[in-house]
Amino acid sequence: MIPVAYFIHNLNTGGAERHLLMIFRHLDRRRFRPILFCLGDGRQRTLYEELRSLTVETVNIGFPNRWTSPQALIKTLNTATMLHRRKVRIVHGYLFEGNLIGALAGRMAGIPVVIGSKRSFDHYRRLRRLACRFNTAMVTRVTANSRSVEEFVLRQEPESRGKIVVIPNGIDICPVRNRSAQDRAKWHIPPEAPVVGTVARFFWKKNYPCFLDMAVKVLAKRPDAYFIAIGDGPQLPQMQKKALELGLEDRMVFTGWQKQPEERLLRLFDVYVCTSVIEGMSNAMLEAMAQSLPVVATAVGGNTEVVSRQETGYLVASDDPDALAAAVIELLDDPKRRLSMGKAGRRKVCALFNSREMVHKLESLYEDLLSQKGVS
Repeated sequence: MIPVAYFIHNLNTGGAERHLLMIFRHLDRRRFRPILFCLGDGRQRTLYEELRSLTVETVNIGFPNRWTSPQALIKTLNTATMLHRRKVRIVHGYLFEGNLIGALAGRMAGIPVVIGSKRSFDHYRRLRRLACRFNTAMVTRVTANSRSVEEFVLRQEPESRGKIVVIPNGIDICPVRNRSAQDRAKWHIPPEAPVVGTVARFFWKKNYPCFLDMAVKVLAKRPDAYFIAIGDGPQLPQMQKKALELGLEDRMVFTGWQKQPEERLLRLFDVYVCTSVIEGMSNAMLEAMAQSLPVVATAVGGNTEVVSRQETGYLVASDDPDALAAAVIELLDDPKRRLSMGKAGRRKVCALFNSREMVHKLESLYEDLLSQKGVS
């Protein structure tokens, strides 16, 4: 088996972390042996137990917060030694720190194939921007999860030209779940009330204030509606406070972090909403579509590649709660349209965004690059 080292900052519940779990579930273990290098301490994070169940070796590096410090250089050298001892042949980095440290340690260890990844539209200040360009110059290839991200990277990092490979996100396709009276009762939602929901970290990119403003406007037309937000993150207390200020305390449910929400809580929704201001490609939205939910999303980044206008949902301008509310109300008022859009969305995800296809494309990339380097 060929050892493949994956680098990421930590194991918080985010898109990149869940993406790695998909890879570990489906990577051909007869050909590749995944090793996860966690720059922090993955044992203290929410996804650690899921990772353990997938029998992936995990190395907790304990990297210092200041990646420019002398201690960081020592940790990078030690990491390079660990890569060499494990006979790693491919390094694949994720997010800023994982990309940078993975590439540096990989090059120090003489790893033949070093890959970076780009998954969003992050605008960095001068030092980090220079680090990104340096990183891109070091790697063999860069994976991007959408064409929109590819275009952004080409503008920001000219060194990436000719190196980017677009591999869209993929998810495990679950059976469509029926409504659960028990789950509704748990969250104090009446059996027939329409539910508008979202799944995302409480972080500025997801624009939760817009979701709450939209909820107020929907309730003005559909006072029977309820709203669910699944996830955790640094802005959760702030959004809970804002919901109280807007008078949403009886209609807004904050569930906190939930393990595998696609298997249970998504079945409570009638409409899925994505209010992101930037978005590479949302795994949560793909999971909602796979559950036959119509989508109302902001027309940013990879959202425009996933949502087919008027077919699987609606795309509206970013940070426009009026437009979001109008689209949600239209769907709540038209059950037949909700049903047809939901079915179309599931067909699209099953065909284009399933996890096995994603991992197959990644394995093909690994094989091609190893072949070019003369590594078998």
